[in-house]
Amino acid sequence: MVLKYTANYINKNYGKDIFFFCALSVFFLISLGSLPADPDLWGYLAFGKLFWTLPGYPYVDVFSYLPVKPEWVYHEWLTGAIFYPIYNNFGDTGLQFLRYLLLLATLLVTFATARMRGAGTICAFVTLILLGGYLKMGYSPVRAQIFTYLFFAIYLYLLEKVRLGKLRTGILWLIPLQIAWTNLHGGYLAGIGLLFIYTASAYITKASSRKILTAVLGLCLVSTLLNPYGLAYWVYTFEAVSMPRNEISEWWSIVKALQNGYGVIAIVWMLCSAVLVAIILLRQRKVTVYELGVLGITFALSVSSNRHIIFFLLASCALVPTFVQELVPQVPKLYKYKLPEIKYRSEMEIAMMFIFILSFSLFFTLSGSFRLNIPLCGGASDEQKLCYPTGAVEYIKQKRITGNILTLFEWGEYLIWETYPHCKIGLDGRYETVYPNWVCDKYFDFLNARPGWSEFLKQFPPDMILLPASRKVTSLIRKEGTWDIAMENSGSVLFIRKD
Repeated sequence: MVLKYTANYINKNYGKDIFFFCALSVFFLISLGSLPADPDLWGYLAFGKLFWTLPGYPYVDVFSYLPVKPEWVYHEWLTGAIFYPIYNNFGDTGLQFLRYLLLLATLLVTFATARMRGAGTICAFVTLILLGGYLKMGYSPVRAQIFTYLFFAIYLYLLEKVRLGKLRTGILWLIPLQIAWTNLHGGYLAGIGLLFIYTASAYITKASSRKILTAVLGLCLVSTLLNPYGLAYWVYTFEAVSMPRNEISEWWSIVKALQNGYGVIAIVWMLCSAVLVAIILLRQRKVTVYELGVLGITFALSVSSNRHIIFFLLASCALVPTFVQELVPQVPKLYKYKLPEIKYRSEMEIAMMFIFILSFSLFFTLSGSFRLNIPLCGGASDEQKLCYPTGAVEYIKQKRITGNILTLFEWGEYLIWETYPHCKIGLDGRYETVYPNWVCDKYFDFLNARPGWSEFLKQFPPDMILLPASRKVTSLIRKEGTWDIAMENSGSVLFIRKD
């Protein structure tokens, strides 16, 4: 009886949509593969532990032995507060489940936006596959960005609904969403940016929604002050947006990234998608300033920083399918064709669908997709890929070594999570949230073995140095007479000061 009712309900409301969205979900879940745990994850967990175990809010950094800012403005504090209890209670599985859940939610909202704008089911499905095929670049395990991508998709959905005249006061939901987004990740500026584009476009087109959009934009701006740092958050945001990040590869422009061989596949995919989108838009007469504004600005941001590519891909997946449908005359006829395998006419077909979902879930679980991948360092190419010095960390723990560790930027937060409070580190991926710019500059001079690299060791003397074995500065340290090699393997070297 339940299965029969379910079959009737699906047929009446979402027949083809559910089938194709399930296929879409399988495609993207499989494409994620076994990606290595992101370095920032350990920083979230370390902060979350402080948040839930200390009597007061952690406004000052306690993890580093280097000079730090007087106030630690951690724009991802709520992410850490959420991640830590999940990891503490459910381990790897809990975090990975959250990651997949937010990915599917983002896909669902993006798919729904395309459908709401008039794209057919198959058209929305194919466009998401072609343009969004490399969305996985934003879903390494497990970063605060997964919240930003979901909120970006939700904002786009609600703003499109306002533009189409299908939503009025419901746009006020953006205000509580903005508060949550602001405290989860610094990417909240993307939401403010979308609101600004739609508000400005409403004035250009003299749309009736321009007044309520203006009010919501103002209220969302004010709501960003509802954070643990108040106005200091705005000051930090301005500094973070305007500062150069020449040493951080994910912030490189696509030109610099291509020159250095970083993220080549993602960039090529984005450029091919941009060319396809441009061809489609140039052949349309119904493109509005709304679509041009969103697609143009997100593309410009992608060019300036490959970190922003995901925004252009999401916007394209939501907005372009409508134009694809209008461009190809044969497509609308295809939508009207009743595919028999998508028509759930019996309890048996519904049962088979649920069996497939359960089977795929079991396969996905057994394949290790719910375990965090923490690759060990070992090889000359380690500088080109993410890995962790698990052997050195285990050695430090077994020998109960304490002191200050100078380490690789990408390893810093991992060492914070694994060795604090017995060891303090310098420097790590929290970067501008904790360290003054001059400290970062001196650190990268050391790390990259630039002239005067050893001055950093004299100015901020560590007790230990943990670096990749293949790094140039590692070879230079070997030649000094002030360091003993406590532990070494093919991937990392742990130096301890002789005195």
